[in-house]
Amino acid sequence: MFESTTWSKDMSLYRIQSTRAGATRVEKFEGRDHLVVPVVALQEGVVWPGNSEFPEFVPGSLLSVNPQGWNGKPVMIDHPSLSGEMVSANHPRVMERSRIGTIFNTLAKNNKLLMEAWLDLQKIESLGGDAAKMLSRIQKDEVVEVSVGVYTGMENLEGVWNKKKYKARWNSMTPDHLAILPEGTIGACSVAMGCGTRMLSSWKMDDDLLIVEAMRELYDDDQPRDDNGQWTDGG
Repeated sequence: MFESTTWSKDMSLYRIQSTRAGATRVEKFEGRDHLVVPVVALQEGVVWPGNSEFPEFVPGSLLSVNPQGWNGKPVMIDHPSLSGEMVSANHPRVMERSRIGTIFNTLAKNNKLLMEAWLDLQKIESLGGDAAKMLSRIQKDEVVEVSVGVYTGMENLEGVWNKKKYKARWNSMTPDHLAILPEGTIGACSVAMGCGTRMLSSWKMDDDLLIVEAMRELYDDDQPRDDNGQWTDGG
């Protein structure tokens, strides 16, 4: 079930009318319908990325450094790879083959990296396969595994966090993409750890209202909106 959105004129908040945390909705972007899916992409803790030889610690403070840098980055069906090696998603051929949407409305809160995955329904239909299966699972209210594609800087610092040992600590992070993973693939920050699609219980304010900060200080919101909260040309 898709939820409607409204814009509150008396506060800088983006409100999603919902009976539960993690509701989806449909929005127009570039003239096409997009299913907007809330995501917990990453959180403070010990992760073991698939291309790492050892567990690594992600400090919550790092997630708060320029989270808006994720906005506009691609959402992919799985991590892109070439000859078995992971590659950047930001290449025309890679995007054409497996990009299924775009990241928007990213913020860091409570040591979590929160964002919206705007999924291009027309592109997913054309791709079929794993992309179509993923969409079906989300539309059935299933929680789906995700994984971030990032370039990280690390320091060789061993330690223990929440009884979990690690051998390196992230000290910088450059966003590349968000991967929504095929069924059966577990993310480094897994659903069991609190990441994934629709995992936004921390945003729930009461039983029927989910409030996501619009971050007006980060974006120019001078463009007029109609009574339903949709952008207009001011005419």
